[in-house]
Amino acid sequence: MNQRVDLYTEVHKGLRRALTSLLNAAGRLDVSDPKAVAVFNDELVFLVGLLAEHAENEDTHVQPLIVTADPDLAATIEAAHQEIETEIITVVEAYRQLSETDEEQLLSAGKNAYYMLSAFIGRYLVHMSTEELEVMPLLQDRLIDPELMDITNQLRGSIPPPRMADYLKFMIPAMNIQERTAMFGGMKAFAPPEALEGACQLAQSVLDEQEWQDLKKKVGL
Repeated sequence: MNQRVDLYTEVHKGLRRALTSLLNAAGRLDVSDPKAVAVFNDELVFLVGLLAEHAENEDTHVQPLIVTADPDLAATIEAAHQEIETEIITVVEAYRQLSETDEEQLLSAGKNAYYMLSAFIGRYLVHMSTEELEVMPLLQDRLIDPELMDITNQLRGSIPPPRMADYLKFMIPAMNIQERTAMFGGMKAFAPPEALEGACQLAQSVLDEQEWQDLKKKVGL
């Protein structure tokens, strides 16, 4: 059951979890409650920051490989990143303006913001699928697993530990037990003890008790 090294699966699972959770929260949002709107906007801005940094990391570590392998596909990915950056700014502004909207227009404005967010997330999900179903097979055809793992390690190593924890908060509960076992097994083998301890504390906080016990048993934590 050996699997090829995949640059996208784990982080994309986390981003899907984060995006769909945000969309669910947007659907329940009481736009007449200023405190609820402020909390939601904080969550939106936080996630937008993760998405922007994720795109930057891909542009730095993955995009040059795509350019070499398939310039047309590389152009498609580059254009998608630019469109995503532009569109999410519009979504953030729509939600920001709710705090300045007249009461009579508030429900309509809230519904419009929700539809904009939903459309953005739909397009973002399609973009991630393009990377998974077109880009990753292309790279796997041209690179062996140690080369792909080196790219993965360079990318992860470029992210400061506190920021990596922000990603892991979404990634760990979105992954299956095999993926968690591989991730934490690698940490156990190669990461500094304090980094492994921090990751374990985070995992325990975001997994239910049975999931956490299963992970501990399989990895020997």
